[in-house]
Amino acid sequence: MKKVVIVGAGSWGIRLSHYIISDKKFEVIGFLDDYRTTGDLVGNIPVIGAIEDATSLFLEKRFDGFLMAIGYDHFEQREMIFESLKKQGIPPFIFIHSSAYVDPSAQIGA
Repeated sequence: MKKVVIVGAGSWGIRLSHYIISDKKFEVIGFLDDYRTTGDLVGNIPVIGAIEDATSLFLEKRFDGFLMAIGYDHFEQREMIFESLKKQGIPPFIFIHSSAYVDPSAQIGA
């Protein structure tokens, strides 16, 4: 099972973690969040560091990739962080819940 870290431990991150856990496709190993303290639990999932810790945690093989959970209220920051993580060689995951209907004409990507 692939290990995933969720970037952002706010309401969207909490909801996303619930969907991932219920679908059993990935193991959520924690959140990266600049506004929470490492070790805090958010919905029984630990904050494992700030966003700047992503590279070192990835190189330690703590996780295999990330899912972005920073909301649209912070779209510029979200895009900047997403692109930065990709440039550092950290792969973004695509999560589609098994109960979702995806039209064959849809194009889904990072």
